[in-house]
Amino acid sequence: MFAPQVIPRVHQAVAMRVHHQLSGLVAGQPPAVAPLQGQQGALVQAAQGGLAVEEVQREAGGDDDDRFGADPGQLAHDVGVGNGSCTARGQHIGCALLHQGLVVGVHTHGDVARAQQQGLDRLVDAAGDPLMVVRYDGQLGGWPSRISVFQPDFESAIAAKVESMPNVDLLRGWEATELWQNANGVHLIISPTERGTGKPRTVTAKYVVGTDGARSFIRQILGLGVRDYDMHQRWLNFDAELLRPLPERFKKLNIFMDPERPHMYMPIGTKRLRLEFRVMEDETDEAVTDPAVAWEFMARKHGIGPEDVRILRQVVYHYRTRVATEWRVGRVFLAGDAAHTMPPYMGQGACAAIRDGRNLGWKLVEVLAGRSHEDLLDTYREEREPHVTTIVLASDRLSRVVNIVDLQQAAERDREMRLKGEGHPPALPSLEAGVLFFDAQGALRGPAGESAPQGRLRKGSGVVRGDELLGSGFQLWCRKDPAAYLGQAEAEYLESLGCSIAVFEDPQSKYAVEDVDGAYVDYLNQHDVEVLLLRPDFYVFGAASAARLNTLVKSLADRLRSTASLATAS
Repeated sequence: MFAPQVIPRVHQAVAMRVHHQLSGLVAGQPPAVAPLQGQQGALVQAAQGGLAVEEVQREAGGDDDDRFGADPGQLAHDVGVGNGSCTARGQHIGCALLHQGLVVGVHTHGDVARAQQQGLDRLVDAAGDPLMVVRYDGQLGGWPSRISVFQPDFESAIAAKVESMPNVDLLRGWEATELWQNANGVHLIISPTERGTGKPRTVTAKYVVGTDGARSFIRQILGLGVRDYDMHQRWLNFDAELLRPLPERFKKLNIFMDPERPHMYMPIGTKRLRLEFRVMEDETDEAVTDPAVAWEFMARKHGIGPEDVRILRQVVYHYRTRVATEWRVGRVFLAGDAAHTMPPYMGQGACAAIRDGRNLGWKLVEVLAGRSHEDLLDTYREEREPHVTTIVLASDRLSRVVNIVDLQQAAERDREMRLKGEGHPPALPSLEAGVLFFDAQGALRGPAGESAPQGRLRKGSGVVRGDELLGSGFQLWCRKDPAAYLGQAEAEYLESLGCSIAVFEDPQSKYAVEDVDGAYVDYLNQHDVEVLLLRPDFYVFGAASAARLNTLVKSLADRLRSTASLATAS
């Protein structure tokens, strides 16, 4: 029932920079336990930060209340996948994986995990005639803004990565039954499931992260409630493997605004197709999961039969719009579906979970490493709740538009969509509170809180994506070498954080890199700044003139609740 939380770069596409499907985590001395289901962001980041981690997994396949044993939602935005490795930033799962840097060093195999760029969504009427297209133009975090991938392949790759980490103790076939905490740590009693072996045991950790799904045991045992926005829909999902090429229309996502029964299809990678339709109020989950129902629907609506595809699975998903009223009690945190659920129409469920893991993960690293005071962890909810609530409510609104079944209301909706003809997805919100650079009046300065771009960098003879060169920790971007502006104490503080430095307009600097695409310098120009500090989750901490670099670093130390004296230096 648990999933580790350690941290990855995340955006928005239809597929997922990445999270994963686990059930529990422990890290620190003793380890920090994180029940993880649907995201291993925090676990991976914590483990990469050198912490001892123990993950408790109810079962390898995850909880059947969650899509693929992970947080529901489409994958896609910053995904770089193929026969090699992925790096992660992201607005969708793929993108989330990439933007959040979770999948660095994670390898996938062959065609099953190939990504497919998706430039637009087609909203069509019951007959399949166009109503409106939603375009995903450009890039996010250095990757195409929308990519379709097969999520289980990524989850398997990430699981393999976690298993390879020597400081991660992975327990499969266990579930939590009791939890209590004191000033020194958290105690979790775990028992083997029907598939597990052994006797109940107690796991002790510095922190526990409950990422154990929508029916979270951790949330229940803590007595935490949820804000329910009165949304409950059921959709039948059936994934199919292609046995032969299908017509071109199946290579794009199509959402059928059919009042008789809303439905959709979309490619997942290059070898699979996902089809979904709404389960109506007078139907039961059991009735619609009969394979004959899927075959009849595909034949009648899309002309697809057993000679075209092989159905891999059928399952009914229950979509609800909910956000937990509290995200932390003492040393225990909620993340992923345990903290928030949403309809899947924006492809943001798993992406949001990844952002949770990345945000909390790097902060756990700072606290457990002794560089920050424990109250830094209070900024987790402060930053994540407003951000994810905006996305949850946007997904809720879109769901209500797609699922109109009243004929008159559907006709009016269709008319308005045809008039508009084309649209773009809403921009993801920026951070507005927490570990950010504020001025003396308490206002955010420059690009603070924005999700940063990523370009390609040349160092010597090699050209790589920026994250591959600069890593997934703190980054300092500079036009000129910072030595002339950076004080000794400030330089030592950045070094203690493991901050990487890139200098774009000073070839003689030891930190000099070539901004191949101009992405970094363009961003500095856009905000009229000379230096920029980036957080490990790829959000901008702050930016300023070179003359104010020391002020920027001191502010970072202060906002990080640093244990170093620099935090209070003038």
